[in-house]
Amino acid sequence: MNRTIYLSDLTHSTITISNDSFPLNVGMVGAYCKQFYPDLNMKLFKYPEKLISKINQNMPDLLGLSNYPWNHNLNLSIAKYVKSINKNVVIVFGGPYISYDNNQQELFMTRYERLVDFYCMFEGETSFKSLLDNAHQASFDISQMKKAPMEGCLFLSEDGNLAPFSPITRSRSVDDYPSPYTTGLFDEFFDGKLSPMLETHRGCPYACTFCHEGHEFYRKVSKFDNQRIKNDLDYIGERVGSKVGNLMIADPNFGQFKSDIEFAEHINEVYDRYNYPSSIFASSAKNNQDNLLNISKILKNTAMPLWMSVQSMTEDVLENIKRKNISVDAMLSVQENMRDATQGTQSEVIMCLPGETFESHVESICQLMDAGMDKIITYQLMLLDGTEMKLDESKLNQYGFVKKYRVLPRSFSDLNYAGKSIELEEIVIATNTFSFEEYIKARILHLVLAVMYNGGPFGGFFKIAREYKINLKEFLFLLLDNFSKHPKLSELYKNFVEETNNELFDNDSDALAFYLKEE
Repeated sequence: MNRTIYLSDLTHSTITISNDSFPLNVGMVGAYCKQFYPDLNMKLFKYPEKLISKINQNMPDLLGLSNYPWNHNLNLSIAKYVKSINKNVVIVFGGPYISYDNNQQELFMTRYERLVDFYCMFEGETSFKSLLDNAHQASFDISQMKKAPMEGCLFLSEDGNLAPFSPITRSRSVDDYPSPYTTGLFDEFFDGKLSPMLETHRGCPYACTFCHEGHEFYRKVSKFDNQRIKNDLDYIGERVGSKVGNLMIADPNFGQFKSDIEFAEHINEVYDRYNYPSSIFASSAKNNQDNLLNISKILKNTAMPLWMSVQSMTEDVLENIKRKNISVDAMLSVQENMRDATQGTQSEVIMCLPGETFESHVESICQLMDAGMDKIITYQLMLLDGTEMKLDESKLNQYGFVKKYRVLPRSFSDLNYAGKSIELEEIVIATNTFSFEEYIKARILHLVLAVMYNGGPFGGFFKIAREYKINLKEFLFLLLDNFSKHPKLSELYKNFVEETNNELFDNDSDALAFYLKEE
């Protein structure tokens, strides 16, 4: 009997497509499992409307859903709909948005016991294959599946407690996992809307406490074969069409290897044949500036701004978030060498990091401006399940974190059959070194930065300001002061402050109740 499984990496699409990348995660899982179960009736999904339509036509034996902050509640709404029709459908979640603490995992599985039967941890190809083997042996009977251990999978045993976890090891070679591109699994996603995504390596050598890849499981870095990546890009170039120009690279540190330079040369060749890609979105290597400079010089027609994400320029803060082994000075030296290049540079800073003050946060921004960074993206600190920062309660208490919930931008839906869903994020709005009043002030400063500095409308002015050594910190605060006092802009200022306050909720239940209430 051929079984039917649907694997989904869903996105909200009410206003715009909130996550517009190809579903690389479930594609990799699907391509790997197809090797062992070639007769499996497998289908991949990105858009929830298409998934619901297919469910109504043909209910699967198993539904897999990738779980991230931007689609968690959307997944639950789909799972609830499926279980309301047929409670025997096996529903599997997977992805990094879950705690690594056993007690927290048990709370998660208990909270969603009627909706989520299993959770695949870490490398999804291996853990889902383990689950799929078990499912076939147990004839896709959920209760029978729970009687046997499954490597890398969480589930509640018959007594209602979390079953003992059987760990998995990282694959020795990521090339054991076939490409979802050249195997044809992704052909339907060349729809003129989604951006193709590639992975050239997997894993991250750094231990940043705010990132799920800071976990020791991901510390080993594994490279995909360069020819395989080139073949994928060739395949994409032949099919992508003229409506999509962007290529996403999922690596945490693109440019880390010499082979990335060779890949950049191949990007030029593909562009010459297909006029693609015109732009690349990638997180740049943290400690390999020579490679980044070479890549930026090689790319002729493809824009790839270099991301130099410092998060903070304060030494103590970097140590607190285990980012001390990343050289900020080395990253900024790239900016110096990139002044005459056309690729552009970007950086990121996060406020309310442990030990950060308002003054040091502003100083970080101003140092990046003085260095000539083309764009500075500012973030509020998110506390994500699956990160050390969220898990370490002693550190949260030590730094006096004050936490609130708010809606993720663009991440909400009202679907036929599945109903309404809204995604939330838990953020830090104050610490014992960064008050809430300073949080509000910093948010306004971020607004001024986004309007006046980012995007380049006043790039010429800031270039001259740097040459004449104008104090950009003083200039920013003068802008901020004038913004609040301007006869017309003051109303915008007031509204922004009011909305920044009103978007915050004490807990996720209050936030959902407010936004999901019937008018």
